[in-house]
Amino acid sequence: MTNAFDQDFIDQLRILTNNNILLVPRRLKGIASGQNGRCYWNANICAQTWGGKVLYGWGISFIGDSPDAGIFLYGHACWLTPEGKLVDPTYCPGVSESFFVPYTDKLLINGRVTESMCDLCYPKSVKDLDIMMCLVASQHGARFEDVKSLGYYQGIGVNHHSYLNKIVYYDALPYDLVIQVMKGMDSPCQKKVHVMFSPCVKPIEQGAPKKLIHDPSLTLSEMQKRFNAEQKPICSLYAGYDVTAQWMGKDMVWDSGNFKKPPLINQSLKTGKSIQDIAPLQEIVDKHSLPTQKKRLQKVVATSEQYNLSPQEVVMLSNPFLYPHPHLMSKAGWESIPRIKTADLIAD
Repeated sequence: MTNAFDQDFIDQLRILTNNNILLVPRRLKGIASGQNGRCYWNANICAQTWGGKVLYGWGISFIGDSPDAGIFLYGHACWLTPEGKLVDPTYCPGVSESFFVPYTDKLLINGRVTESMCDLCYPKSVKDLDIMMCLVASQHGARFEDVKSLGYYQGIGVNHHSYLNKIVYYDALPYDLVIQVMKGMDSPCQKKVHVMFSPCVKPIEQGAPKKLIHDPSLTLSEMQKRFNAEQKPICSLYAGYDVTAQWMGKDMVWDSGNFKKPPLINQSLKTGKSIQDIAPLQEIVDKHSLPTQKKRLQKVVATSEQYNLSPQEVVMLSNPFLYPHPHLMSKAGWESIPRIKTADLIAD
C-alpha cells in the first residue's frame, strides 16, 4: 500500500525498514476497541487475552489536510490475531482504517525502564517541522502542572530547510519550561541554558534512533554534567531517550498509575464481560516457569499469597514484554507487584 505516498518518502522509509506499508482496519466497537493514545497496551493485552502477537512500528498520517502536507510517523502497535489477520485495536473517532508499517514484535513495556517507538516525521515545509516540534514539546510539558503550552524553545535554532523531504527524529522542550528555569539566572547561566535546552533534529540516514527509552533514573543533573563536558543540547546528546522521564516517578509502569485504568474500556458484545473479567490465555501463563533457586521461589510464592495470584502469574507480571494484564491486576487489588528477574523463566 504505497501508492498514497510519493517515491521519495518510500525510499527514505526503506532506510528504516524493508517492511511494506499496510492499510489496517481499526476495531470500532466491542471489547477489542481500546482507548486512543494507548495503542501499545491495547495490542499487548489483546494478544495476551486471545492469542496472536503484537507488532510495533509506525502509524502513518499526514501533517494537516493540504495536498502537499508532510508525513507524521507516530509510534504505534497493531494486533496480529490468531487467525493471522492484522487489526488496529485502538479506536480513533471517524477513522476506520490506518496506515501502518511494522518494525518489531518486542518492546520493553513493563518495568522501571520502558521503550516505545520514536515518533518521526517527513516534513515538506518549515511549518510541518514546527508543528511536530510543538507537539513533542507539549508532550514533555504535560508532565509539569505549571507549564503552559506555548510552543517549543528554539534555542540556538534549527536549519529547518536542511531537513525537508527527509524522515527525521526530532525532540524539543516547552518554551515555558525553559523560561521558568532561566528565571533569576545571570546572563552567563542563561546563555548556557539557551544552548542546553535547544531542540534536536536528526535524519534517519545519519543513524537517528528508532526506539525511545524511558528511564526515570536519567536525571537532569546527569544530563547537565554531560552538557558541561560536550557543550551540546541535551536533546541531541540524549537522542533516543525521554529527557523528562525522571518526572514520571521511579518506575514507568507502577508509578504512572495507568495500569489501574484498563485501556480496553468496552464490554464484550457477546458476553457483556469487561477485560478485567477475562483471564489471559493459560498457554501464555504456562510459558512462565518458577525459579528453582530456593530463595527466589520463596519470594515468588510469598508474593503470590500476598496478592491473590498464582506463582506463575507473579512471574508473568514481571515479564518485561507483557503489559500487566487487567485481570491479574484486578485479582491483586490493583496494587503494584514486586518484580523478579525473569530472563531464565520465560519460554519463547
